[in-house]
Amino acid sequence: MTIAVYAKKPNINKEVAFYEVLPQKVVVTQVKPGIFLAESRWHGTGMHPNELVFKRMRCKNGVTVNETNVKGVFADRKHVFELSVPKHVKKVVCTRGVVDGDSFIGAFEFKVPNNNI
Repeated sequence: MTIAVYAKKPNINKEVAFYEVLPQKVVVTQVKPGIFLAESRWHGTGMHPNELVFKRMRCKNGVTVNETNVKGVFADRKHVFELSVPKHVKKVVCTRGVVDGDSFIGAFEFKVPNNNI
């Protein structure tokens, strides 16, 4: 006697909702000696445009950031931080991120031009 078990074919066409926040390139511009603007950008899927997010940036070597934890909404997709760089600093190293239901944290660095004095 042979017994065969037939299972129902699973419905693999049903998508599962997911959230993903992806960092984009940081754009740094110098406004005047010792003062830089760092534009932190992001993209993502599954997020509601009005979802609350916290935009963060921290730097090392005595570099100060104008705002380190800013509330906003996901649809902003960018935030500009002002960086004050002391004269003795030759390389700026920072971490940045967006925190909400999903988040990203990433690091970036740039060399300070010689005209920073």
